[in-house]
Amino acid sequence: MSGGHYNYDQSALTRIRDGMLEDLERIGTMNQWEETPYQLEPSTVEAIKLAIALLQITEQLVHDIDWCLSGDTGEDTLKEQTEENRKLIKGIHDLRQA
Repeated sequence: MSGGHYNYDQSALTRIRDGMLEDLERIGTMNQWEETPYQLEPSTVEAIKLAIALLQITEQLVHDIDWCLSGDTGEDTLKEQTEENRKLIKGIHDLRQA
């Protein structure tokens, strides 16, 4: 297994993101007591979606830095991957401004 500089702690970000995705899937559904506990305003859903996107980008950045500092990839690879993540962040920013 590669990486390990940060003890693979970035996986916690993935678990949080996955939990948020599961929460989004429950919106409007009934639980075993026939209640719908997830009745959220659209703005709340958008906030969760934003957090999911940012968590995904952050996890990828930490992963890429982890691999670079562990010697699995070089600084050139990190630079390329960081630039791709910058584009994703700019896209999120542009969506929020629209």
